[in-house]
Amino acid sequence: MTQGEDAGRYLTVSGDMQFKDISLALRKAHPELKTPTFTLPYPAALVVSIFHKRLSLAWARQHLRRRLYWDATPAERDLGMTWRAPQEALLDSMPVILENDWV
Repeated sequence: MTQGEDAGRYLTVSGDMQFKDISLALRKAHPELKTPTFTLPYPAALVVSIFHKRLSLAWARQHLRRRLYWDATPAERDLGMTWRAPQEALLDSMPVILENDWV
């Protein structure tokens, strides 16, 4: 690598998509998948977390309702990176996933 800060680390992300956005995009492009689009209300999700064997109430409180934002400006600036839209990348990855029956 000849660009960027020595021993630097860069986030390479083009944007964000919520699970509902992902599901809606997949459903539109691949209606046969019947992806879920319902979002469980926060209070109900907390109740479910109490009884779920792999979740905890503490985990649910810490992670649910959070939006994460990533800043890839250093990669754009230092490395000259350009991005594809998240939805485009998602949909372009689907043919190989479907061909291999990974869903």
